[in-house]
Amino acid sequence: MKSWLKDVLCRVFVVREPKGLTRILTVKQATGGSMFEKSSRQKLRHLRGDNTFGVMGLLTLAVVVAIAILGSVVDSVYAEGGYTFVTKWGSQGTGNGQFASVYEVVVDSSGNVYVADSHNHRIQKFDSNGNFITKWGSDGGGDGQFHFPYGLAIDSSNNIYVGDTYNYRIQKFDSNGNFITKWGSQGTGDGQFLNGSGSIAVDSAGNVYAVDYYNARVHKFDSSGNFLLKWGSKGTGDGQFCNLPINCGPWGIAVDSSDKVYVSDYGQ
Repeated sequence: MKSWLKDVLCRVFVVREPKGLTRILTVKQATGGSMFEKSSRQKLRHLRGDNTFGVMGLLTLAVVVAIAILGSVVDSVYAEGGYTFVTKWGSQGTGNGQFASVYEVVVDSSGNVYVADSHNHRIQKFDSNGNFITKWGSDGGGDGQFHFPYGLAIDSSNNIYVGDTYNYRIQKFDSNGNFITKWGSQGTGDGQFLNGSGSIAVDSAGNVYAVDYYNARVHKFDSSGNFLLKWGSKGTGDGQFCNLPINCGPWGIAVDSSDKVYVSDYGQ
């Protein structure tokens, strides 16, 4: 598992690459309005705040990139012909600081790192140097339990939101892992998820956005989990998501400093 965390937690891997991305999976925001996209071909693209593209990075077994793990990501980091490596930690297993699978990663205002260790059904917290702080979660459907957690998001108060995939819900915790609230169920109604809750993001007001992959839509909730609105359907038009019968739809989501929402449309 070392290569997973190495790729997840490196600030950049950069290689000049003229080709574009296919099947964008994940979008992440950095400071200054920059956005990052990661494709199923394991390439990272930097979209600057002025809508120009930076260099392409080639990732190895990467799942998602945590932007600004040790501070703001700046263009000077992207040295042509090389890369800047920050740190790595972890190995395969069930112990503290070990992982069965690494999915999304978020960083709080103090630089602490939270990792969705999906197949161990838990969240782990580390300091910015990778030292283990705490963990919470186990396999199950109770408060504070998970069944393959995937999405992670953090608000301005350092509350942690977890996309509890196959419990079809979102759970909210404080930064120490204490349970606050939960919402969601399986279905096609408002605030429901058809086949698991996926990536999530939080805006400046604390509203929570969650992709509903198989329903081809995005939900918006307030910070307490009250449903506000939804958008999206299957199709090829603006605001629609992949219209293939299986294995495509909205996947990654991010919110920038102006509260604009970016959704990766996997398969389209």
